[in-house]
Amino acid sequence: MLRLDKLVYRVKVYGAHVASFLLKVGTLNKLPAFAAASALIVQDGKVLLIERYDGNGHCFPGGFIDSNEQPYDAIIREVREETGYEVELGAVFAVRNNTDKPWRHLTSVVVTYEATITGGELTESGEGMPVWVPLDQLPADLLKETKLALTDYINAQS
Repeated sequence: MLRLDKLVYRVKVYGAHVASFLLKVGTLNKLPAFAAASALIVQDGKVLLIERYDGNGHCFPGGFIDSNEQPYDAIIREVREETGYEVELGAVFAVRNNTDKPWRHLTSVVVTYEATITGGELTESGEGMPVWVPLDQLPADLLKETKLALTDYINAQS
């Protein structure tokens, strides 16, 4: 059975795809990049990922930065919304240009912070299921930006 929050999320995603495509066409492919933020949360050899309900694989918790919102505040909000956890952010781990499949009509610059869980309880959101995945058993369907950042993280730990 499809939950209402999953249905609402899918409608938002498909609407965003249509809107981003129309913006791209309307600006003659000169649409500026959007800003996004994500969190790299590793605990006990496992990384926290979101298994997206839109079928586009696994990624870090995160999302677009709202108007007049700082990246730092956006990621704290996004992690809470998507996982139920409260986090403290550390250093910026990566800044990447994300042109992966789910948002192929637009480009976003993603700021990824290292983060530590400080409270809350793991809960599902309408966007996806948060899952703890061992670093040596990463899923094959990682989004490109997430895979690159995790590769960098694993190499830095070696």
